[in-house]
Amino acid sequence: MDRNPALKGKIMTFMVLFVALVEVTAIYGLIIAFKIIGE
Repeated sequence: MDRNPALKGKIMTFMVLFVALVEVTAIYGLIIAFKIIGE
């Protein structure tokens, strides 16, 4: 990123999308786990 500042925007966008995907996956996992425990 330091050597190519033009890529910084794209890399940051992909990082934010990846983190959001990981968080959504974790939340869905928790919801499914609680549903299984609740039954």
